[in-house]
Amino acid sequence: MNSSFSIVTPKWLQPTLLAGVILPLLLLLAACGDNPPTPPAQNTVIAASPTAFTPPVSPTVAVPPTKTIAPTPTTSSVASGPVKAKIGSEFKLKLKQVALIEPENLEVQFLEIREDSRCPVNVNCAWSGQLVIEVAVSRNKQPLGKYLLNSIEAYRNKDKPTFEKYNLALVKAEPGRVYENYGSSNSQIKPPPAEELTVSLAMNLVTPAIAPTIQSSLDQRSPLKYGQIAEFAAEGLSLKFDGLSEESRCPNSQYVACSHAGTATIRVLATKGKITTTLSLTIPGLTDDTTTKGSGKSLDSARATFEGYRVQLVSLEPQPDATTGKTALSAYTTTLLVIKI
Repeated sequence: MNSSFSIVTPKWLQPTLLAGVILPLLLLLAACGDNPPTPPAQNTVIAASPTAFTPPVSPTVAVPPTKTIAPTPTTSSVASGPVKAKIGSEFKLKLKQVALIEPENLEVQFLEIREDSRCPVNVNCAWSGQLVIEVAVSRNKQPLGKYLLNSIEAYRNKDKPTFEKYNLALVKAEPGRVYENYGSSNSQIKPPPAEELTVSLAMNLVTPAIAPTIQSSLDQRSPLKYGQIAEFAAEGLSLKFDGLSEESRCPNSQYVACSHAGTATIRVLATKGKITTTLSLTIPGLTDDTTTKGSGKSLDSARATFEGYRVQLVSLEPQPDATTGKTALSAYTTTLLVIKI
């Protein structure tokens, strides 16, 4: 009887298991021996895997814009150097600046801004608004008056301030106003700073209608149209109605009530021999005849003295009318009274 035997290899000694379990274990033991790992060489840079970092997001806070107030012009911030100009050509002025118009010996100074209601340049308006400025005019250093100039075309052409043989007009002004923050609670219309405003003016020659000279006598009333002259032959004296400096009288109407009566001021060019002076005479509003008001101080402005004579503004017609609007200079008639003192 033949006998046979076989050797059974345990499962843990099988090659597959040996390769999959025993070999990694041996490698691990070898790595954990007594020899420490070799340190990196000097100056060797060990690259680390970058970690993605997202910075915290700050909450968005709506900060309301701060309103900007146009600075008040100071002496150092306004223009002071004079500019040269010519009759018939536009010239530009900044606040307080003076234009020298030669050879006429005229000076025009931009005194102040009275009103700026112009439509902002970045919106459309039903009305254009207006810019009103005050200027002072002199000739040979003698004041000819202060005038309000308006940027509205209709007003500018209807009655330009006229003196001697010249008139003056405000043609344009830059920069314009701007509407900021449209649609927000902080919206505002921002005017340009006063010292940055530049106005363009024009001085032109005019040919007024020739008014006949009238012969007058002392102690008699002398009615004069604009540009007309009253001669006092026996005195060697003449008076010319030279212009209107101001008209702010309350309209003479039952439908209008004013907080004050206002005034009107005319210029009278007085000449005796080689001496010529501009007289400024003012009549209170709603006054038809200053001679009926006595000699109170309230009428001192209606009188002026010149070379031994007293010239009094008796009346100025027409009175302002709320229905007809501004009166043309050529429509005025003044009445003067001259006495010897």
